[in-house]
Amino acid sequence: MAVNPGKPAKSGLSLEARKRIEELKSLNGEQCRLRLIGMVREGDQELIGLHVMASTPEGVAEDSLRAWAASMLPKLTNNLEESQSLK
Repeated sequence: MAVNPGKPAKSGLSLEARKRIEELKSLNGEQCRLRLIGMVREGDQELIGLHVMASTPEGVAEDSLRAWAASMLPKLTNNLEESQSLK
């Protein structure tokens, strides 16, 4: 059976997510902690980008969805700032 990288497996996780988990398992101590923080930052940045896009008429046609996406930006930005402060 072929594996579709974007399609979740029975576990509900995509192939990419499972690879990230395996990467973390291969690391120890400080290396694992630093990589996990990096992954959180990458995820925060990606979510902000998606919400910025969704808050525009070019990104999403529905007014209420655009408003919701825009309303989430302060919280997402705060999450990114917090993850960036981790050392």
